[in-house]
Amino acid sequence: LGGDRFDEAETWFRRAVSQADDIAVGRAAYVGLGDVMLARGDIRAAAEAYQRALADAAPGDSTAEQARQRLNRIGSAGTAFP
Repeated sequence: LGGDRFDEAETWFRRAVSQADDIAVGRAAYVGLGDVMLARGDIRAAAEAYQRALADAAPGDSTAEQARQRLNRIGSAGTAFP
């Protein structure tokens, strides 16, 4: 994705998060937003988005598990974020 595509994707995911009537859709949008932010190099924003995807997730929620895996990869890469 180029810079303009990142902007489009971020806008789309932020809109999806704010308009999601379904918690599962909102959770998936946060994972997508985290992916965009990570690709941009904004580790802190990516981690925050992934953490939002984990919030109040039921045990075994597959989207929350994706978010957890992405957070673990950020952490295992030795990336510190305040």
